[in-house]
Amino acid sequence: MEPESLGKRNKLGVVSGVYIPVCLNILSILMFLRFGLILGQVGLLGILGMSTLPLASPLDAGTDTDADATRPHAHRLHC
Repeated sequence: MEPESLGKRNKLGVVSGVYIPVCLNILSILMFLRFGLILGQVGLLGILGMSTLPLASPLDAGTDTDADATRPHAHRLHC
């Protein structure tokens, strides 16, 4: 390595290097501790439903956008 490239490092700032990892760690611990309570309240099917619903929402929006791109004049309101 050349001496100039050693001095030019990409450093993380306070927010991206400290605050975000610490907040993610705290939130993941809280989610892990609450998982048993939520599982006991809603059951296994409820947990699976709550897990798949957020994943299915972007897929639905993506397919709707694809349909609009392929058929631009179908089912449009002309106001």
